[in-house]
Amino acid sequence: RIEEANTRTEQLHKGVKEISFTTTRYDHKGREVEMKEFDADSNCIKIETFVYNRKGREILRTMTDSVSHKHTITTSNYDKWNRLVEKVVSENNQIQERTFYSYNTFDDKTEEKVEDGQGNLKKVSRFEYDSRSMLIRKTTTNSKGEVVYDKKYSYQY
Repeated sequence: RIEEANTRTEQLHKGVKEISFTTTRYDHKGREVEMKEFDADSNCIKIETFVYNRKGREILRTMTDSVSHKHTITTSNYDKWNRLVEKVVSENNQIQERTFYSYNTFDDKTEEKVEDGQGNLKKVSRFEYDSRSMLIRKTTTNSKGEVVYDKKYSYQY
């Protein structure tokens, strides 16, 4: 059982070498509960925290980024079958995006509708499945109803 993990990352970003350190803490069930990111001078630049419901699904994620000066809160709501039905992303106390999810009787996700903070439709993704509940198509339309993404899957049984 891991309680904490620490990583060191070096990357080249726009020709400049960046070094960062991350500390991740876990609960007794092995789920992330806190992630802190530090720069090379040991200044904390990002903190993320996670809260779960009784069934182990993430219901709240908060992220504070001192570099971009953003405080992001993501809340997730579930139905009585523990299926994700809504996700709301707020940034600096303003709703940025709201996503609604629909399912068929086999618990396959059939639709994902994304709205902006004012409730205006941004896009809709629809999912189709074969008789074995295998995804066979994902189609995304923009706010005007124009197809912007269409991917088909085929399987050999």
